[in-house]
Amino acid sequence: MNWQNWSGKLRAKPNRIAFLRSEADAAALAKQADANGHQIRVAGATHSHSPLVVSDDIVADPQGLTGIFDIDQTAKTAWVGAGTRIYALGQPLHAAGLALTNQGDIDQQAICGATATGTHGTGTRLKNLSSTVIGARIALASGELIECGPAHNAELWQASRLHLGAFGIITRLHIQLEEAYRLKEHSWTANLADTLAHFAEDAATHRHHEFFWYPHTDEARGKSIDRTEEPAQYPLGDEGERCAWSYEVLPNHRPHKHTEMEYSVPFENGPSCMHDIQQLLQTDFPDVRWPVEYRTLAADDVWLSTAYERPSVTISVHEDISQDDENYFRACEEIFLHYQGRPHWGKVNYLNREQLAGQHSRWSDWWRVRDAEALGIGNVMLSERSDYKEIAAICGACAAVTDNIYIGTSGTNLNTRHPVVTASMGSTLNSLSEGRFALGLAKGVNLRWKAWGLKTPTFAREAEFIDLMRRLWRGETVVGHDGALGKFGALSLAPYVSEDIPILYVGFGPRSLRHAGSVYDGAHLHTFMSDQALSNAVQQFREGEAEAGKTVGKGKLWSVLATACDVPEEKYLKFIIARLATYLQIPGYGDMLVAVNNWDPEILQTFRTHKAVTSVGGAIDSVASTQQIAEVAKLIPEHWRPAAVGDAKTCAQRWVDQFTAGADGIIIHASTPEEFAPVLAEYKKISALKKFLLSAAVIIVVTMIAAYIFRQPLMMALVGSQIKPEQVFSPDSVPAAPDYSADQSWASLPTLTDPADDLPEGVSVMPTDVAVFFVHPTSFISKKGWNQPLSDEDANWVVDQRILRHQASVFNGCCDVYAPRYRQATFFAFLDNSSSSQQALKLAYDDVDEAFSEFLTRIGPSTPFIIAGHSQGTRHATQLLDARIADTPLLDRMVAAYLIGFSVSHEQLGDVPACDTPTDVHCAIGWNAMEGSGSGAFGDTDNLLCTNPLTWRVDEEYADNSLNTGAIGYPTYGRGKPDEDVTAMNVEVGVADAQCEGGQLAVHNLKSDAFPSRMLGNSMHVYDYSLFHMNMRTNLRERISAFLGR
Repeated sequence: MNWQNWSGKLRAKPNRIAFLRSEADAAALAKQADANGHQIRVAGATHSHSPLVVSDDIVADPQGLTGIFDIDQTAKTAWVGAGTRIYALGQPLHAAGLALTNQGDIDQQAICGATATGTHGTGTRLKNLSSTVIGARIALASGELIECGPAHNAELWQASRLHLGAFGIITRLHIQLEEAYRLKEHSWTANLADTLAHFAEDAATHRHHEFFWYPHTDEARGKSIDRTEEPAQYPLGDEGERCAWSYEVLPNHRPHKHTEMEYSVPFENGPSCMHDIQQLLQTDFPDVRWPVEYRTLAADDVWLSTAYERPSVTISVHEDISQDDENYFRACEEIFLHYQGRPHWGKVNYLNREQLAGQHSRWSDWWRVRDAEALGIGNVMLSERSDYKEIAAICGACAAVTDNIYIGTSGTNLNTRHPVVTASMGSTLNSLSEGRFALGLAKGVNLRWKAWGLKTPTFAREAEFIDLMRRLWRGETVVGHDGALGKFGALSLAPYVSEDIPILYVGFGPRSLRHAGSVYDGAHLHTFMSDQALSNAVQQFREGEAEAGKTVGKGKLWSVLATACDVPEEKYLKFIIARLATYLQIPGYGDMLVAVNNWDPEILQTFRTHKAVTSVGGAIDSVASTQQIAEVAKLIPEHWRPAAVGDAKTCAQRWVDQFTAGADGIIIHASTPEEFAPVLAEYKKISALKKFLLSAAVIIVVTMIAAYIFRQPLMMALVGSQIKPEQVFSPDSVPAAPDYSADQSWASLPTLTDPADDLPEGVSVMPTDVAVFFVHPTSFISKKGWNQPLSDEDANWVVDQRILRHQASVFNGCCDVYAPRYRQATFFAFLDNSSSSQQALKLAYDDVDEAFSEFLTRIGPSTPFIIAGHSQGTRHATQLLDARIADTPLLDRMVAAYLIGFSVSHEQLGDVPACDTPTDVHCAIGWNAMEGSGSGAFGDTDNLLCTNPLTWRVDEEYADNSLNTGAIGYPTYGRGKPDEDVTAMNVEVGVADAQCEGGQLAVHNLKSDAFPSRMLGNSMHVYDYSLFHMNMRTNLRERISAFLGR
């Protein structure tokens, strides 16, 4: 797939070009991309010369988001679709008596791209287009559509006025307009020196004033434009001679393709800068013939505007696209920078982030708005330090600069404020954040409470305090309270207060966690807890829930994971070793941390008495030098450091481990959003596949659980705990190996009568001399072992009645079907990357490899064959294709490989090409079906093989329902024998359309109720074969005929 800009100078091969037809499309795409770790660049009309859109990931085309909405003639405003071209605004706005205040001399641009880059016209009293943006509608990574403007989400509005495509997908812009007006222009020619000498005076006289200087001449050719009451004159004259409405005079025809650099310099620096550019061209670049353009801009308040808080002159240099422009542009850029120039965002520049930050005083503000919220982080937990960090102020500040992220204290203390003060703090923060606040409470350190003369929190005091908070937030007045907290005559908040605020426990002791489960709504645990300690803590909290008669599992448990990935050694020592060492220093506190982790207390004693620790003279993370921390590190065993360290992928796996151990969420400790962004991207890649595979297991096991799990994706670990094998993989405990020379080791054979023989009514069989080797997907889910014993009746029933019947049977109209039983890996093997999982998958593949050898023996040395599979079966079939068939004589015998329902990339195919017509042979076919614009099963995998089974092409062309010659639905998908509803194989014609999007097969128009099951991301994994049953039958005959030369 190819993308290029207007000039053709910038080119890219994105994985997907997504055409946006509606705001709902934009929101769905943003959410899908975020869930799968993809990046989106939104293309306007491709008129930029800077690589803002160049991407090998997703490029979004907003041409479907067009139109003018909600024109307010009194306020002189209108909402405009982001993809609307500027030329399409003129006449409709004019009909309403309105017009743009100014515009550039190109009107082919999309309004979203023009404002995203600060596009402008000319005029000392006129600002750029971005300055006219008074509101925006944005599709965020969360899938939410929000509106921003000066009165709401003000910081997001400020950043999105000139946004560079970095703040979600802009779907609509609210534009400030003015009354329609006419303009009259006149052109002129003058000496360049004279033009520059009088330019300031002339520019102040005219509404628009600019000129071009042609290199190696002394001549400036310019034009001036002013308002006029004269009637419009038609037909329009040539440029420089027009008198008409603004939208007819300001734009010009610029057909010659070129590349451009433009810088804005302070107005007073313009003439000197232009003089130096003139000298540069005359001495160093005598062959350049393209003109230099000189325009003006009024100062504005747009954060990243090139005219931010300063009147400016803009100077543009150009070059033909056939020429090498870099040396010329770099030389010009040196001059521009010397005169305090700022580069136009839509044109060429060579600056790095640090240089750009130095030019824009609001740079850090712009990036701050993007930080954690732009990454899609759901919560920020803020710790309190009573002696220097007041939690209410910090939480309020966070609420002020965010719109969606949840904010919690982690934690404050119940004994440092009067109950009414704490309740008022909570209600105020919840109101300010519009319901995004949670109150986290910690016990604190007894030594501090004694020194301060405060009562130490006890279980009784905690329970009373929590009860009081909830009553006060409900609007109650509490009279005559007398309990463990003390005596209070009357407690109340304002009568209109009504809040429902979660209260979370912050701590990690076993008794405290059991108590927390009974009274709190959730818990934040502690850094440096091993996976086993984390799992124990989860169990302890759940026991407390059960003892209190609460719904077990309702409270959300957060692990706190120290994360320092790809950091220098000094930072690792400071944020991991020093922090852990400080906890270990504290009497009682460190002892508890050692106890819950089941670490050796003698090592703790040695640590505390060692000179490297005692010589520090204070908290190690506060006062120790790097050299001292390095010495302390030698005292702490490696297994005492349960943190996320290493590269991004390793750290991401540690995040996954937290969920596997039972956490519902992770608090990332010791890293900023910028630092852990690469880890988050890797985590999304891992979790997207695992969440999909989990959904497959859950649907097979019990559909009811799936419906709940996918409302709560982080509950994955709870299901994992139900299906994870109880023992590690051991070669000594694997099931007996199959003997493929015996028929009982096969689920389907030409000599057997089995469900792979089933035919839809009215479908005929046309046998050929071709055999199919079909590898079935996962049907084994058990805690008792990592691989299926071949005698497992339940797993075999699923293979026979569900898989052979609804998948392998598609091949029975043309071919002999061979489907081996094999010691398939249990489903949990796809949920982690442990050695046990890898060994289980290898054992399964070894069986498939052995079965393939027997298959070749049975069909003889010359029989053509097809390789096919689904899900786990396709994983093994793809490996088989690479190891046994590619680059061997067997490839000449292979008609094709149908590798369906798994993440198969073009790279994995190696030298085996993808089939790209219905009759290609010696090639591979594959797809993963999803409904609509979901994320699908494998949205995180790059360059996926996607064959459209309605056209048998590898492209993104849409194929409508009329091409679907027959699907076979089954409205139930029960797993066990009680669900033995063997649905009739009824053919429904025209059920589904199909279009490859981003490597997955999207079904947009499903016309049947017989395909109800969905997995994560709207995946239709169960129906990958059956949606296109009759198309596959037809294609098999066509492809085999081509192979046999018939």
